[in-house]
Amino acid sequence: MSDAASKLLIMTVLAGLAKSFLLTEAIELTLALILGVRNRKGMLLVFLANLMTNPAAVLFFFAVSFTAGSKAAAFAAIPIEIAVLISEWRLYFSRPDMLDTGRLIFARAAGQPGRETATLILSLILNIASYGLGALISAR
Repeated sequence: MSDAASKLLIMTVLAGLAKSFLLTEAIELTLALILGVRNRKGMLLVFLANLMTNPAAVLFFFAVSFTAGSKAAAFAAIPIEIAVLISEWRLYFSRPDMLDTGRLIFARAAGQPGRETATLILSLILNIASYGLGALISAR
């Protein structure tokens, strides 16, 4: 690969990382606010969870796509998203000082499920929304 091609690939990957991260943050922070995450620490936790998982997931997806093709990347998206979901869920669960699950609108509606269930539901909603909307936007 030529030097120019290498630079173009790096710039493409960096632009993709930035676009994915900013879109994910916009979707998940907005949805977290709608769902009842009201304090700064809770919003910071959502931001940090995405900072921890999004770049790694996107880089792994790009690597699979680049080396094995788009069909392989489509299949790889499933375990990547499951790993993201579990990582963020466990982070949300581990920080009760930052995330008050009792204030989440679905938790109130469901009769206050346990913290583990509430954080799993939060992670599921945020990740399904951001992945789905991201896929729709990328398909355009």
